[in-house]
Amino acid sequence: MGTDRVVIGKYLNGTMGLKVSMPGYSALNDDDSDASKFSFNSQWNDLVKIHMMSVVSSYTPITTGSVTHYYIFFPNLGYKPFVEIRRVDGNKFYDDGPASSNSVGYGGPVTSNSVEVNPIASLLCVVYKIPVPVS
Repeated sequence: MGTDRVVIGKYLNGTMGLKVSMPGYSALNDDDSDASKFSFNSQWNDLVKIHMMSVVSSYTPITTGSVTHYYIFFPNLGYKPFVEIRRVDGNKFYDDGPASSNSVGYGGPVTSNSVEVNPIASLLCVVYKIPVPVS
């Protein structure tokens, strides 16, 4: 892989801007129309591409042995996406905060088509078209 993952200034097409490619891709040479190759492009008119957003109050239980885990499933993107889970209480959506505020800890491991959740009354689930690097 080259060192051209970040381009600041003039692109090959003559326009000015900032582009940052995903690992393994070139910000200078790869096709801008494939957004999955980039983590940022200043020419995007919508910075965050959302795959799915829903308030969920019904979860899929899967039991392994004596342990039951609960999941929210979404259409497979072919990669592990960034997923945000928030607690919903009436018309309030809770943001990140200390664990004592009951506002964090609702989302667990993510796959290319599911997220494990703590099955409380209602959760806001947002699946972004942002690949998460697999470690």
